[in-house]
Amino acid sequence: MTAAALGKASRANSSVDDGPDLVAMARQAVEKTLSRHDRYRAGTRLRQLNRYLWPKERVGTCGRRRGQTVSLQRSSKGQGVSWSGIETCGSIWACPICASKVRAARGDEVRFYIEHHLDRGGYVTLVSLTTSHSWAENLVDVYDDVQRAWAKTTSGRPWTRLVEQYGILGPIVAVEVTCGCNGWHPHLHVLLFHWKPMGRAGSDMDLAGDLRDRWTYMVDKHTDRTALGRVGCDVIPISGEAGIAAYMSKVHYEMTRGDLKRGRWGSRSAWQVGMDAAETSDARDIRAWKEYVEATKGRRMLRVSKELVAWYGKPVTTDISDEDLAAVEQDGPSVLHFTGGLYDRIHASRSLLSAEVPIAFESGGLLEVLNLLRREISPNVNILANRCTDNGDQSRVDGAWASAPLIGLSLT
Repeated sequence: MTAAALGKASRANSSVDDGPDLVAMARQAVEKTLSRHDRYRAGTRLRQLNRYLWPKERVGTCGRRRGQTVSLQRSSKGQGVSWSGIETCGSIWACPICASKVRAARGDEVRFYIEHHLDRGGYVTLVSLTTSHSWAENLVDVYDDVQRAWAKTTSGRPWTRLVEQYGILGPIVAVEVTCGCNGWHPHLHVLLFHWKPMGRAGSDMDLAGDLRDRWTYMVDKHTDRTALGRVGCDVIPISGEAGIAAYMSKVHYEMTRGDLKRGRWGSRSAWQVGMDAAETSDARDIRAWKEYVEATKGRRMLRVSKELVAWYGKPVTTDISDEDLAAVEQDGPSVLHFTGGLYDRIHASRSLLSAEVPIAFESGGLLEVLNLLRREISPNVNILANRCTDNGDQSRVDGAWASAPLIGLSLT
């Protein structure tokens, strides 16, 4: 974003407070997340649980089915290695490995619209919407009520008047699900793109107050719930030249990276529920995870309004399905190949070997992986070069394997 655009956005929102210290909030969010390696281990453990719960569904076979050759592939950005040559499920809700790739791409799409709108001198406001809920309710019921209330909020003549009053172009709506002592808590993070200032409380122009009134009324009218005032409709303007980058990081994190978030005030993210279930085998957590996966199946996590698309166009990833995004492999070179039989043994292991192998390569290279597999699978894991397939046409390395263009491992 240009300096002129940043200054324009800063001046345009000068009628509202700069809001909370989002730099500190972003820092705290990062501190609450797991390290990349720990997250990979936890995600692999959850994949194993999915395989047990849904053995014949795509989310249960993710990472199991493979091509003739499986490899570790390095990112061109140098951020570690990952598996290539395996089938993925593309579930943004149930598979943490696939979700991390899909959500990162969707987050870039959100950033695309924010930057374009601010560059045009517009305003962007982050609105978080929730309703009352209890532990005795099913997730589907609460989820459907929240969606219904939002649909009613953005329809009818009152909404049309708000659109005209504030020059609302359109929203981007993301869904997040957490679980706490009061049960399932699906809620919405809405980015509202508008052309006129949101104003201040008590004035004729008070977007925050108008949204709260509208949301509260529709929740009361169309559901058996309440919106709980400011808690039910939290409004944060994106403002201030120095804070725009921090706000955008906050928005990116809230809107699309639910897979990285930790619960607050005693609650757990849905991912935490699943990872706790996978780690402890607690029956209640397993039931909760099954309910979550089945309730969210087929639903969209992120929706971009057609008005935004018509005004700014679409990022290249918009028309790519979640399944295809998850199947995109690293853009760097393959660094280590595995015969299919060896990979099958790695994936079938209960000791998270499919996570430990890439971690070992990042830590100590080929020898670290070789020692790990000889210790965990068989001392008969050997180094191969030039070819690494299951057709028996393999050539063994005689001391010079480190410089061979294709290095592989096989179980003999």
